[in-house]
Amino acid sequence: MLRLCAGLCAVLFLVLRIAGEDTGQTRAGLRPAEAAITAARPMVPRAPPLPELPLVLPLVKAAPPEAPQTMRYVQADTVNLREGPSTEFAVVGQLLKGAMAQLLWTEGNGWAHIAAAGNGLTGYVAAELLSESAP
Repeated sequence: MLRLCAGLCAVLFLVLRIAGEDTGQTRAGLRPAEAAITAARPMVPRAPPLPELPLVLPLVKAAPPEAPQTMRYVQADTVNLREGPSTEFAVVGQLLKGAMAQLLWTEGNGWAHIAAAGNGLTGYVAAELLSESAP
């Protein structure tokens, strides 16, 4: 079966290779395709090519600039960082004098919610223990 298939493929290849060769348009009286088209219709001047238009991209609104970070410095020797805005809340850490923290907001009762720089702790301290300038 395999020999029969291989033989058939070989014969088909030879037939197409020999008889299937394209010799082009060699018969008398035939014109090339372009000549036939131009002879069939009158010459019409071509319009000038259109200018390339610039690529227009959709406008993307930029994100508003971030508000500047409000930094504060610890003025007391040691400050307790608490879970909430009162001494009734648990202490989550301590900050030493001169430690820098980002002021997130200030509560109405005099406590500031801060994010300590460096260690990433957040919590509340008494706002009166913070200052805008380093000690």
